[in-house]
Amino acid sequence: MRHDPRSPDPQDPSEWSRIPPPLQNWQVIDGEAAVVDADATPKPATPRPAAPRPATAIGDQPDDVIGVSLAARTLTVTPGEAAALTVTVTNHGRWAAQFEVTLEGWLDERWCPDLPQRVTLEPGLSAPVTLTIAPPRQADVQAGEIAIAVVARADRFPGHSARLGATLTVERFAALQLGALRPPTAETSWSKPSAWVRLPLTNQGNYPAIVYVQGGDAARACEFTFYPVGRLAGDDPGDGEVGRTQLQIAPGQTVMLPVEIRPRARSWVGLLPRSLPYKLVARMDTEPPLRRAATGHLLSIPLVGPWRLALLAVVAMVAIFGSGLAGLALLVALRTLGSPPP
Repeated sequence: MRHDPRSPDPQDPSEWSRIPPPLQNWQVIDGEAAVVDADATPKPATPRPAAPRPATAIGDQPDDVIGVSLAARTLTVTPGEAAALTVTVTNHGRWAAQFEVTLEGWLDERWCPDLPQRVTLEPGLSAPVTLTIAPPRQADVQAGEIAIAVVARADRFPGHSARLGATLTVERFAALQLGALRPPTAETSWSKPSAWVRLPLTNQGNYPAIVYVQGGDAARACEFTFYPVGRLAGDDPGDGEVGRTQLQIAPGQTVMLPVEIRPRARSWVGLLPRSLPYKLVARMDTEPPLRRAATGHLLSIPLVGPWRLALLAVVAMVAIFGSGLAGLALLVALRTLGSPPP
């Protein structure tokens, strides 16, 4: 704000006499006024949490020397792409000057690497200036409206600046990543009827996403139970969802989804474990729908495996061999008893 030379100097102590005595010891701390003791040491202001990004436009500040105008007060941009805002700058001053045009507000400076833009104008002339905004396609570029302002200044006219408020809308984009199952191969047996795996899910989009997850296998031989994030094996089993589940993931957040897999039937006899390939599919209701899948294997170990089969074979062979020896001994004994004495 420019100081009017006709107004009294606020720093002149003689002007303090014009202020009512009860107000002479007021001071502003973090935007709030409080009466303080003139001899006391001011207390530091209590920190406040950062304010959310305002959606309302920043107010205009016209200037009689620097003129700016916008064809539109709203601009929409998709992360990963660029959007251009055209500003018309007019020199209402008496001298030629170079004008500097930039954007202010709740913007990351990395979105506008080419700012400020400069243009030289003779008195009374105007020229368009293009301001480019290019937010990256990252989860921290959150979707929503951002209050911005176009500001024009000129070193030739110190103390003068013009400002026009506008609104930038950052569009949503969806991106979902599934990590490898942990572990990629799980085992069940007669002593361990189910196996636990964890599925990493990362919301790489820029808005809170609802993700639907379901499990399945081609033979329909497995049952999948999904549990809340953070649940451990051995916790109360009553909070699981069979077949499918849904969860909300914040932008940039990675969660580990616990999944219990149980074969519907267990193997009795087999030389090798039964391999059951399965798939966990995550879906977001976008247009078109966004789907990601992670694959794994479940091994069902039979009750009678190769070692037990080998042991049974050895036992059978011993039994057969033993039976043969016993029969031979019996035959020899019978022949001995039936032979006449010499």
